[in-house]
Amino acid sequence: MTEIIDCFGHIMPQSVYEKLKEIHPTEAIAAHDEPYFYDVDQRLADMDEFGIDKQVLTLASPPSWLGADPEAALPVVRHANEEIRRIADEHPDRFIPVGTLPFLSGEYLDEFERCIDGLDMAGIQIFSNVDGAPLDSDEFEPFYDAVESRGVPLWMHPQLADYGVTGDSTFYAKVFGWLLDTSVALSRLVFSGVMDRHPDLNLIAHHMCAMVPHFSARIETFYEAREFYPHTDWAELSEPVESYFKRFYGDTVLNGSVSALHCGYEFFGAEHILFGSDYPYGPDHGRLWLGDTESIREMDLTEDESEKILGGNLRSLIA
Repeated sequence: MTEIIDCFGHIMPQSVYEKLKEIHPTEAIAAHDEPYFYDVDQRLADMDEFGIDKQVLTLASPPSWLGADPEAALPVVRHANEEIRRIADEHPDRFIPVGTLPFLSGEYLDEFERCIDGLDMAGIQIFSNVDGAPLDSDEFEPFYDAVESRGVPLWMHPQLADYGVTGDSTFYAKVFGWLLDTSVALSRLVFSGVMDRHPDLNLIAHHMCAMVPHFSARIETFYEAREFYPHTDWAELSEPVESYFKRFYGDTVLNGSVSALHCGYEFFGAEHILFGSDYPYGPDHGRLWLGDTESIREMDLTEDESEKILGGNLRSLIA
């Protein structure tokens, strides 16, 4: 029987909420003082109801770190990673712990090493921008060196960006802007040469890599016409541009859209798709999307392909 693994669950332990609220009170963190973000027993009950064997635990609420002082935030980040490790240790057959780094340079490189070597995390969650800095910034190159050398995957979650058209509301930024920022982040990693320089770097992107599967032809043709954009810092890539995008892994957090799931499958194939729920976000505190395994089963897939998407691909990534 297929072991089903939810590759992208979110949690906000109460003690992390309190510490983050103290050093950096924001509207984003204030919204996470709800039991469904920290109640492990309810989480396990929901997983049981929908037949989810294991769930990856990542820290919730990336926007809570925007504008935070990296030095002041570091002790909270360390505590958050320790808490996720603790919860996973209490339920080792149900949870897979992933560390989170809201910043990717300086002392946060030490925290990466601690997460992997000291806390034995399965990988690291990063955001689609680092407090506004793009992921292909030169200062982050040592981070990618370290990740590749350790052989652990990255989980990339969208981050809010400064889109003036959204006004004061984050609604539009999350509905559309997160997908844009994810797509831009992935494109920067490719076009800047980060993925070329790091051929063994594995990255799981939320929401089936956003716009990438839908606009892959547009991405490729714009790259081919790059002479029209002389002020863009293009790298000379050693492989066809599409091959780098197909190295990414996309999760099935598509809000139940079967057509989007098919689009992702046509681009990535079953080998680079992972079942994910986004729990506890979404309708009914995330319970609705825990049932998205049925959408996968209803696709015209072989038994082997279904097994890969529902858990096999993730097991291979973290082996």
